[in-house]
Amino acid sequence: MDITALQGIIQVALASQPFTVSGAQVQSPPVTSVLTGLFGADDLVLTDATLLQQTDTEVVVEGTASAVLGLTDQHTTVTFTVADAEAHLHLVLDRLPDGWTPSASFPVLKGSVFDDFTYTGPLPERQTAPAGKSRASTMPASSLP
Repeated sequence: MDITALQGIIQVALASQPFTVSGAQVQSPPVTSVLTGLFGADDLVLTDATLLQQTDTEVVVEGTASAVLGLTDQHTTVTFTVADAEAHLHLVLDRLPDGWTPSASFPVLKGSVFDDFTYTGPLPERQTAPAGKSRASTMPASSLP
């Protein structure tokens, strides 16, 4: 996979709403893993998707994910890149409701100390990482603890 092929896949997906891309489609097991973990299937489906940016190194798309992390209609920004001939993504839910708690998305945390935490303007992120790099080493500084 190279950036030109990835850009072509994204352009085709943008042309037919809802925007749908899978890890299998971009030939990336790491993307499949992230999408399956978040959505329960190897499909990123965004309604009202638009292209925010396309460069020689990335493609950025935004839209609305109908159901993710136990929440509905979440604004989502996804940055697609290619590293070592493998597609990767960085997915950000950037408009979660104020007062969101981890137990709202992870039921196993209900009744725990996590019910005491609420956030204003939370930014949950998930991404793949190129081989040989930890996810932490590829995350923006603003998302590190």
